Amino acid sequence: MKHLFLLAAAFVFSTTAFAAASVDDLSKRSQEAADVIKSFSSNPDTDIPKSLLDKAACIATFPHVLRAGLVIGARGGTGLVSCRVPGGWSNPAYLTIAGGSWGLQIGVDSTDLVLVFLNKNAVDKVSTTKVTLGAGASATAGPVGRNLGAGTDFTLNSEIYAYGHSRGLYAGLTLDGSVLAVDDDSNTLLYGQDTKADGLLKAKAVGTGAGTAYTDALMSYAP
Repeated sequence: MKHLFLLAAAFVFSTTAFAAASVDDLSKRSQEAADVIKSFSSNPDTDIPKSLLDKAACIATFPHVLRAGLVIGARGGTGLVSCRVPGGWSNPAYLTIAGGSWGLQIGVDSTDLVLVFLNKNAVDKVSTTKVTLGAGASATAGPVGRNLGAGTDFTLNSEIYAYGHSRGLYAGLTLDGSVLAVDDDSNTLLYGQDTKADGLLKAKAVGTGAGTAYTDALMSYAP
């Protein structure tokens, strides 16, 4: 059992291996996140409800989050987040996600993950050094269906709604315990020294730079 714990721990902290080496890497991450956003809008039956998107304060997207588990489970990946500002969406801030779990679980897969933040204080949460899902912020699997409306029993009673498209085989996943952290190295690489995530998330994107693809997708998907 000890070797399983060590394997899972190594996996959790492997997000450091995904650190961007160049602005081109950040542009690629932004484009991959944009592609994920577009993929969720391609099927009316699995789309994130418009009624939910209309209330979104921030949307974070993590392409290719790796998950593995054999009693002990772990997940890790990188992504970016943008928040609503007057007239559109903010400059994106880059993030990492990592976590571990214990219980009935087995398998390996890769998941495209979208987190829709509804709380007005979402900027404060996602721009802090770390926030733990399920503890620092409640996260719930989100309802699907583009036309989901007031006639259903769907109520906006969670801070965060999570959506995922998976490739592979995995059983027993929960986001509780996952830690979102600001990727300071990537933000510094793209925006320069002394860049703070809260400042990025309160400023409207200017339409240029590595994060453009993601904000453009949000403007189309959730104007």
